Amino acid sequence: MGGEWRDDRPEAQPDFWSFRPQSDHPHWIDLAMNDIADSIRGSGAEQPDWQRWTVITDDLPLASVYPPGLYFEGWSSAPHRMDPPHREPSGFAFPLQYVH
Repeated sequence: MGGEWRDDRPEAQPDFWSFRPQSDHPHWIDLAMNDIADSIRGSGAEQPDWQRWTVITDDLPLASVYPPGLYFEGWSSAPHRMDPPHREPSGFAFPLQYVH
């Protein structure tokens, strides 16, 4: 194989995602996580089997590309449980959209 490993499975795309902006509150990440979790639980939609949370603060280089805040991505089925199995996502799956 020459030391090469190739993953030709499709990348899993999130079924829902959400964003909460960074605030000046000292516990803004906790508040944002609770808000997103409450909105997902209260939406009546299928609950995520697999999820990813990303925090971008205004002091990170990514803040020049993405607004600072908390990003949530959720999958109804984990990538390894999909049929056929998918690979885990490698980067952000945005444009920003909201779960309410």
